[in-house]
Amino acid sequence: MTDLNKRKLTIKLRALIAVTQLTIEKLKVMRTEPDINVAGIDRTIADLERTMALTHVALNAMSNIPSLTGDPAPSGAREYVEMTNVEEYRKFQGLPPISDTDLANVDLDELISKLR
Repeated sequence: MTDLNKRKLTIKLRALIAVTQLTIEKLKVMRTEPDINVAGIDRTIADLERTMALTHVALNAMSNIPSLTGDPAPSGAREYVEMTNVEEYRKFQGLPPISDTDLANVDLDELISKLR
């Protein structure tokens, strides 16, 4: 991926996050209006929160894609894991980065068997 493409995608991801946040806030205001389907609004908010969490994951992953110049990729993509919900995203967001010691202690055969 070229640096230009990375910048363009990063801009689009940030725009999606901003629009999603704005939409969530507007839905929260709408939720208080009379004759509103609160359950439907809540489902939509939950869906948007999941979308926003995944968009944050994608944005963070962008920092781990090496440039074509051969420069080492910056760290910060530790959140690049598939999240099933916002709570899981927040849980992983609060964890420290994986250390070299953690990696050295991993039993790769056991890990591979668990992933199958």
